[in-house]
Amino acid sequence: MSLSHLLVVDDSAAVVGYIVAALESHYRLTTASTGREALERMRLGRPDGVLLDLSMPELSGDEVLAIMQRDEALRTVPVIVVSSEKERAEECLRHGAVAFLPKPVRADALRQLVDRVLGEAARRRQAENLTVLFGSVGEREVAVPLSSVRTVVLQPATRSIDIGASYISRVFELEGQPVGLVRMARALRAEHQLPVEDRKCLVVSVDGALLALCFDKVSDPEEIAPQNVVERGALAGLDDRLLGRAVRAVVTSERGPRAVVEPRGLISRQALRRLASAVQQVGRSPGSHGPAA
Repeated sequence: MSLSHLLVVDDSAAVVGYIVAALESHYRLTTASTGREALERMRLGRPDGVLLDLSMPELSGDEVLAIMQRDEALRTVPVIVVSSEKERAEECLRHGAVAFLPKPVRADALRQLVDRVLGEAARRRQAENLTVLFGSVGEREVAVPLSSVRTVVLQPATRSIDIGASYISRVFELEGQPVGLVRMARALRAEHQLPVEDRKCLVVSVDGALLALCFDKVSDPEEIAPQNVVERGALAGLDDRLLGRAVRAVVTSERGPRAVVEPRGLISRQALRRLASAVQQVGRSPGSHGPAA
């Protein structure tokens, strides 16, 4: 895991040197000696947090804080004011700082405060963001909420099953439990480019039943910020076919826009009941093993 990025802003080289020595083994640090330089650095690479002095040339810490609060991209960056002007602590907190640390600074107090502030900010981001896995079949790709996924496995040998749903026609066992295989190629109207043994399955739980969404490839988890998520209610033109019923939202990332598939929408309650009944029968009798399309 990469270290959190902290920007240290102070016109005193001695103070900057002290803070860097106290924190360099815990964080990735960059420094700025003026308020203007601090804003330039933030816009080049948004930090996870800022340690900000108040009395500086060009732009004061107060001005930097005010500009950050007006900037959509910077207003959520947590700012810890580090200053000898102790009487201004409450004012700084009212104007957007999340904490105030008086000078002279003690290294242990500094580390504890930064750990707490950045930890709280990370938890807030995680709660607000939508974390997804991207799964692809051929050139088609969708996102699946990480919260829906129990595990990711290579597709094992399967056996036939008949529940009257063309997109779930095979089943396999995972740790003693039957798992219905969802043919995502059919849902996405795409052709697999990888052989069966190289495909990956996202195993999800729907009303107590286990389903495996079969893809060619599955990405590592990615967090999507709220401003890059458009919920289903704001989407137009979704039809009532299999994938249309399952679309929860559309997210935008470096990959471009992608539909977020809610596994619950991939199978009807009637099909779930048939699946539960059918897998009991499969468990009592030998079936035909082999690959799934």
